[in-house]
Amino acid sequence: MSQLATIFRKIKDDFVNNHLAEEDKEKYRLLFSPFSTGFDYEDFLFLDTNKAAEEAHKYYDELYEFSQMANTICRGGNFWSVSGDRKDYLYSAYGEILRGLKLMDPDTLTIKMISGHPVFLKVLNLLQGDDFDEYRSYDSLIKKLGNEITALTENAPDNVLEIDLKKESLEKLETTWEASGNRQKVEAVILNVVKDEFKRFMRRFIATKGAFESAVRTHVEDTFYYTSCTPNNLYKGNSAEWKKIEIRKPELDTLSGLVREEEYGSIFGNSDMADIDIEKIEFELLFAKITRPWFDESLLRSPFWNMYVLNREDIDIPEVTTEFIFVRNVRIELPEHSDKNKKLLRTDQIQNLGPFIINTAQLRTGQKLNLNSVNTALNINRKTILNVSSGLEKKNKQDVQSMRTLISKKQQQFVTLAPRLQTDTVTVKKVNKARVTPRIAMEPKMKFTKMSPHIKFLLNVKGIFSFKDRDNQAAVAVLPQHLLFTTEGKPANITLINTSGHILEGSFNRNAELVMEVKVPGYVSQRITFTPASLLTGQVFTKNVFLQKEVKPTATVASKGFQLIGVVTRITDNFPTPIRGADYL
Repeated sequence: MSQLATIFRKIKDDFVNNHLAEEDKEKYRLLFSPFSTGFDYEDFLFLDTNKAAEEAHKYYDELYEFSQMANTICRGGNFWSVSGDRKDYLYSAYGEILRGLKLMDPDTLTIKMISGHPVFLKVLNLLQGDDFDEYRSYDSLIKKLGNEITALTENAPDNVLEIDLKKESLEKLETTWEASGNRQKVEAVILNVVKDEFKRFMRRFIATKGAFESAVRTHVEDTFYYTSCTPNNLYKGNSAEWKKIEIRKPELDTLSGLVREEEYGSIFGNSDMADIDIEKIEFELLFAKITRPWFDESLLRSPFWNMYVLNREDIDIPEVTTEFIFVRNVRIELPEHSDKNKKLLRTDQIQNLGPFIINTAQLRTGQKLNLNSVNTALNINRKTILNVSSGLEKKNKQDVQSMRTLISKKQQQFVTLAPRLQTDTVTVKKVNKARVTPRIAMEPKMKFTKMSPHIKFLLNVKGIFSFKDRDNQAAVAVLPQHLLFTTEGKPANITLINTSGHILEGSFNRNAELVMEVKVPGYVSQRITFTPASLLTGQVFTKNVFLQKEVKPTATVASKGFQLIGVVTRITDNFPTPIRGADYL
């Protein structure tokens, strides 16, 4: 397994050892994302409670996005991704329960109904005194005899004498217990305690339902429920308590042996890059605890509501997200001499390394590489990352190998298609909220231009240009406006058609000497001089254009914000069994 996976193992060990009690360790899972998602500190200004209401309203987009991420219900996969389906949000399932549950009528409750139910046993075990000790003793003996009789009846039905003797002993024991008067007295106390517990449940239920209704927010045409986190000063950068972690070579080797493929394999896909040699890893870690004023999980464990009257699929809550896992300033140091790294790390390239993005241009100045988030390093809108993530969530039931192949493909596509996905970048301060609407650059398929009279009637030929990445031969999306043609130093009017993402077709004067300038975002500009006639095959010529990725310094990217790389979830208890025979209204 990749040495890089030791980051995730180290994070898991830190959480289990420093944030959990021993008895809770089996109740929590750490799930990591295949795509590290970057945030600026200002993305969390909605946490600033000192802002006036009208100013805080400016940050609804961020609050809405945060609520969707925090309340996505994880449904058993081995990686985390936000869901785009409303039914997968915690507030949807929880709301169905609060609005549709039927509550027990405590006045109809009898000791016969609750006897043997977990709520009865819980109360009995909590009560102290001689009467209750005697009750527990009788109760234990009667259950023991009852179990023995059942076992004999099923496994040795011919042993009639022993069965009859045990039945006689059971009857005598029950008669003695009844005669003492202690049984009825204790059961009356237990029944009253259960009814009092129902009253406490009702108080919690009313308070929670009120908080739920007060927490509703509206975003465009959707509704969500206010969700926050602690520490609530993430927007202040260094004010939060980030923990510095360093993993040196000896610990790297130890942790690598503990990393399990089934835990972290999916987030690395099938990329060979995951196997690079690493000398040291360093990063800063923060667990942000999610807070929901409208969610009381204890209500779900109460037997005073009947889950069977609701649609189980609509109210399914197998896990609840409890913490976000944030990291920043993630760096790896490579060994000075590694044949493996020379093969895997291409010179001056932006590449994906599992869920992160690296820029090997940094190796010019040393052996350290920053591990950046996908959206920050590639200048892609964060929504694009989350949308792709939600698409994986829908396919999470595929077999593990198919899922790894799909994830690997998506990770590589982000790098390849980054120029097409990039947003217009304008620096604005969020306090002014002068939003720039991200857009995918799109143009009409055909760009019509007026042709010069002296070219118009000459014999034209069809030209086809195919654009590919020089290093990995992957198709590169190119639009007509990325090309500029000149002839004899003057603009040449060329009609271009985008027939596929990476293919452009045009009509050309067969004898003209043309200069084509190619300016594709994210790639090095280049000038190509050609004469169509020299390339012709029949009436068509084709030309492959190989583009070199543009190398931009990214050494300071990580320090400007932080990355969401996963979540902590708590496995919820099964819904309680309703009390048999009780009336639910």
